[in-house]
Amino acid sequence: QAQRKLSRVLRVHFRRQREMAIGPALSHRNTQIETVLTSASVCQAIAAEADSRSISVEQAEIRARRFALEIASDYTYGAVRALGLFLSWMWTRLYDGIEIYNLDVLTRIAPGQGIVYVPAHRSHVDYLLLSYLLHKNGFMAPHIAAGANLNMPLVGPLLRRCGAFFLRRTFKGEPLYAAVFHEYLHLMMVRGFPLEYFIEGGRSRNGRTLTPKAGILGMTVRSFIREHERPLVFVPVYLGYEKLIEGRTYLRELSGKPKQKESLLVVLKSARHLKRVFGKVHVNFGEPLVLADFLEQHRPGWAQQSLSNPADWSREATFGAASELARRLNSAAVVNPVTLVALTLLSTPRHAADEQVLYRQLEHCQALLAEVPYAPETVPCPLDARQIVAYVERLGFAERLAHPLGDLIRVKEGEAPLLAYFRNNILHIFC
Repeated sequence: QAQRKLSRVLRVHFRRQREMAIGPALSHRNTQIETVLTSASVCQAIAAEADSRSISVEQAEIRARRFALEIASDYTYGAVRALGLFLSWMWTRLYDGIEIYNLDVLTRIAPGQGIVYVPAHRSHVDYLLLSYLLHKNGFMAPHIAAGANLNMPLVGPLLRRCGAFFLRRTFKGEPLYAAVFHEYLHLMMVRGFPLEYFIEGGRSRNGRTLTPKAGILGMTVRSFIREHERPLVFVPVYLGYEKLIEGRTYLRELSGKPKQKESLLVVLKSARHLKRVFGKVHVNFGEPLVLADFLEQHRPGWAQQSLSNPADWSREATFGAASELARRLNSAAVVNPVTLVALTLLSTPRHAADEQVLYRQLEHCQALLAEVPYAPETVPCPLDARQIVAYVERLGFAERLAHPLGDLIRVKEGEAPLLAYFRNNILHIFC
């Protein structure tokens, strides 16, 4: 009897461990699509589409199936492992290292709870980096909501096999597409797959956390209200860089030039960056937000009212959750050498300062961080002032001018606009 009891306990334990590492059992992609298309909400949307467009129900079903194939991922654990090996090589070529903070936040989340990762969006590297780190540390790589612009030849199928599902920038004028996407998202949540999306919408071009958009977050909240047997936890993730691969591209866009469309040629051209040095990447897991607790604070007794139409209050709850997640992203900011030098040097005349004055200013900023921390999750820079300046010189942002009365440190020509981006990463901390 003791052996049988131990066997049952271990079976449950290892099943949970397996789900954390590679996720729950995943049905075939075609089975997922059939489940979505036969759901009550999508069937209603198909009938409405047939009426509004004056087409047959069969034609509307064909449109719905085409939308589902456009959206759905084709997750394969083998593809995730293969991409992980490639990314291990790429990160060593690009970066001096990846610093991870507060990873124990994930281990404290009880098995069986749904997780939605909400990272800051600074670069196309974000989703590759986060999936790689989670996989390397024994967690399942999340299903990522990726923009339809990334569904390009070769790249799109690879991302789809690694868990990406694609969505259009806008659902306006396509109620059937919205219904299919919402039902697919609901299916992923109910089955317990970790999700990842960016509440800022697009990448931040100025370095600040953007005002959150409530589109996919609103769908998540409504899906949870509809079916909430599995608890859902949002995990904000701050990603801080010391150099950006897209840095020059952002400057061109901020100067008024149109956004460059993603294509396979652009991806191939970016391979030349693999020989450059981009410093370190800092990844900090912020304070999780338990959605059920947040909804209970926002609307007591919401679970008993969820069978009625929640549209009258779920929208307000969504905006409240978006603001709270943005605040928690800001709280998880990491102060690195580049952001500190950007903060100090860009406030000086001609972006130059006496070496000793710069050291004192950096020490003053670090003292402020120590005495008046922005939040418990905020990570200060561990280097001293001399190490900080030497580090930024090595990355090529600043240069030293020898002078008999004391060396001057100044921003290299053409680097000030890029440094402004990194100053904005931590400006809210010092404000």
